[in-house]
Amino acid sequence: AKCPVIIDADGINNLCRDIDMLKDRTCPVILTPHAGEMASLCRCKASDILRRPIGYAQEFAKEHNVILVLKGANTIVATPDGRIAVNSTGNPGLAKAGSGDVLTGMIGSFVSQGMSAEDAAKCGVYLHGLAADHCAQRLGQAYMQPNDILQDMGEILQ
Repeated sequence: AKCPVIIDADGINNLCRDIDMLKDRTCPVILTPHAGEMASLCRCKASDILRRPIGYAQEFAKEHNVILVLKGANTIVATPDGRIAVNSTGNPGLAKAGSGDVLTGMIGSFVSQGMSAEDAAKCGVYLHGLAADHCAQRLGQAYMQPNDILQDMGEILQ
């Protein structure tokens, strides 16, 4: 690929089988694992990732020359040059199947509109969390579903 590639969920699970395939690429790569997927990538336990999320994200991004979006409370965006950004938006209502798909779609949309991979990851993470915060105020964290976030995203972007 010549354009940025975003790898999430089963793509990450397949990448765990041959992490060295990241070495042969010529395009920017964004990975969006949660702690369990990150543990598989790093060949450790999820509890290890949760104890030191910034360190793991930073080390992995540097070693594999990727932009890493480590999803969770205060999602982390780590870049190949060692910089990190810790997100301040979002809530536990995002811990539902499908929420990560919405985030990946947002990042992909920003990339396709011409944003750099790094900016798309940071912008996607922030706006995804902000929309979730608005959605939680409207529906409550327990009730909100991933597709509900899209309504709030539309209102935020307007």
